[in-house]
Amino acid sequence: MTRAKSALPTPNTATYHTYVDEVVTPTLYDSFNRNMANALLALLRYLEQRRYDFSADRAFQTRPISVAAIADHFRVTKRSVQRWFANLERVGIAARVYRKNPSHKFKNLLNRIDFTGFSAWFSTLAAKAKKEQRDAQSRPKKQISSRSIFNPKISEKDGRKDAHDASNTPSFPKSGPIKYDKHWLGIAYDNLPPRPHTPCTTATADAFRKHLKQLGIGFDHPSISKRWANFCKGRYPVR
Repeated sequence: MTRAKSALPTPNTATYHTYVDEVVTPTLYDSFNRNMANALLALLRYLEQRRYDFSADRAFQTRPISVAAIADHFRVTKRSVQRWFANLERVGIAARVYRKNPSHKFKNLLNRIDFTGFSAWFSTLAAKAKKEQRDAQSRPKKQISSRSIFNPKISEKDGRKDAHDASNTPSFPKSGPIKYDKHWLGIAYDNLPPRPHTPCTTATADAFRKHLKQLGIGFDHPSISKRWANFCKGRYPVR
């Protein structure tokens, strides 16, 4: 999915996955053991795939969902599901929103899940995008020098310089391991968790490619090196 540079971000599957990869995953692995973190990540993906509503009035909240249905899906007890939600509430990622009618017969079974963490993260993202848009609109347009208009050699020289700068931007490998590429491997080791808890660089590269495809970003994007460094910083250590 691609988005025009001038368009503001919207709450959708791509932005949700970015939030989970960059914010939720490191938080869960820092706060819980590996098994619990994996279970909570699986729960968040299930909520987004099965019950998440991206409509305007429910952009950061699921439709009514049954704890029993979640327990059946993951083949665990309802008590385990309630404990998962309690852990997500403890780190500020999600919160349970119960029915307002206390006499309703399903008051303890059906409720909505409020993505409080995603809402706060997206608000910051949208505010930053709006600021960048305002700055771009207020920035004066680049004026063409009269010297370049009347001197074709200067224009050709500037064009060759821009093309040279663009060609120096390396393209991220489209497939396979990166251990034979000094540039990308160096960035990975500078930003991944230190040894002996360093994640596999090949698996990290595959996850990064999937992340780029979800955002509609090409492997030759000018900011690809910075994106790769930030993605590696967000990877959790191997326990």
